[in-house]
Amino acid sequence: SGLSAEVTALIDVEKSDRQLLQREILPKLPGQKLPQTRKSAVKATIHLPYDLNVLVDKRKFYLLDCQFSPEWEQIVRTMTTSCSVGFISLLLGMKFDASIETNPKTNHAISSFISGQGGDDNNVNGNDATAMEGTNRGQKSARIYKNVAAPLRRRLAFLPPGQPGGKLVDMSPSELVKQLAKWKWLPCAMPSTQSDATL
Repeated sequence: SGLSAEVTALIDVEKSDRQLLQREILPKLPGQKLPQTRKSAVKATIHLPYDLNVLVDKRKFYLLDCQFSPEWEQIVRTMTTSCSVGFISLLLGMKFDASIETNPKTNHAISSFISGQGGDDNNVNGNDATAMEGTNRGQKSARIYKNVAAPLRRRLAFLPPGQPGGKLVDMSPSELVKQLAKWKWLPCAMPSTQSDATL
């Protein structure tokens, strides 16, 4: 129940979407090259964060993104002004992670992935989260709920050398931010009236 978002993972970016790699990922990286990955064997079982239920391959790169669940995007497109006020209340009740530099101490959804302690980030969504096959080949998605901060940044995930766990590199605003930006209404209080309105 409530407003929900989902995290998606594009698996093995180099093979899954070469155009995306060339257009949106490499230009954001030093030297416009993918960073080095771990060469030695991984001692622990490391999964991608956010209960995606994807075992990380030390040779691959994964692009993590976040967006509102499809049913909510459809609702927002057709909602009335009065319904928009309720949507804003739900939106303000959500947790968001807008950090450029990820911190596992303050974001428990990524802690197991960064530390390399294995597991699936302690099943941060409880029984509510079920990893689902995405609509596109090479993609997985999992719904996140209010106890987990929805990431507002798209990030590249991989296993770097010299670290026990994984690394997340900031790429760009997430799809969730783009969804909010394209909706043509803005919540605001109208001081000359007795109620709030959405313009």
